[in-house]
Parts: sequence; C-alpha cells; structure tokens
Amino acid sequence: GRRFDSCRGHRSKGHGRRHLAVPLRRPRPRSPDTRTAHPPAAPRLRRVTPEELATAIRHALTAAVDAGDLAVEKKDNEAALREYSAAEKLVPDNLEMTYWHAIALVNMNRPDEALPLFRRVFQADPNWRTLTTRLPKSGILPDDKKLLDRITKE
Repeated sequence: GRRFDSCRGHRSKGHGRRHLAVPLRRPRPRSPDTRTAHPPAAPRLRRVTPEELATAIRHALTAAVDAGDLAVEKKDNEAALREYSAAEKLVPDNLEMTYWHAIALVNMNRPDEALPLFRRVFQADPNWRTLTTRLPKSGILPDDKKLLDRITKE
C-alpha cells in the first residue's frame, strides 16, 4: 500500500525515510579503535529513601562508637578521639558522643579542650556529671581529684 510521507506531506510509494536528512541508524564503527573511543555509560543511580539513610547513619554511628569503646579499653586515646569525633559529626546533638569525645580528650592530657564539651553535656543532662565521678574507679579516667573536681564543676 501507499504510506503518508511525513517529510513531503503527500502519499508516496514505499517508505518516507529516504527523504529524511538525518539517518535513523548510527553507522557501525569501522575499526576496533573507534569502539573504545567513548567511555561506557554510567550506571543509573537510584534515590536513597529516608529510611535507608537513617539505617546507614545508625550503622556508621554504631561502628564508630564500638571502635571508640574498643580503643578506650586498649588505652589507645588517639583512636578513641578519632572515632568519637566521627560519631559526634554524624549526630552532633547526641550528648553521649560529645561526652565520650571529652573523656578521650582528658585521657590525652587535653582537659582545656574537653571542659567546654563537658559544660555543654552537664547543662543538658546533669546525670553525666554523676557518671564522671564514677569513671576513675573503672580506670577510664585518671584518678586525679583536682582534675575530677575541675571537670565536674563545669
């Protein structure tokens, strides 16, 4: 039958494609070198749901806190500071992360940096002050009465 030739606006015999200025198929590459001339297409990314994001943050937070706790047990204060700082960045409003960050600073003989952190934690929840007085008995804080008084007066 006859088909409508969209390029010419009338009926013609055969396909109207022969009148198009742009070919409908891409020409095949002539040599193997032209096949690698273009990088492969990037994979399609999907959006992350809020639940997936929350789960990922929770897992990263748990990993950082666990690593920080392990570092405290091994008396590796620098690693503890690094891990608690990472955890604090994930959830900056979490008092526990700020508190253990401050404890790590004290154990590295940097109490002046720790005092503002303790102040913020103790103002938000005085129960942390009570915990602090118990830590020297467990060996987590140095058994130094002056230092402990300085921290708990914040």
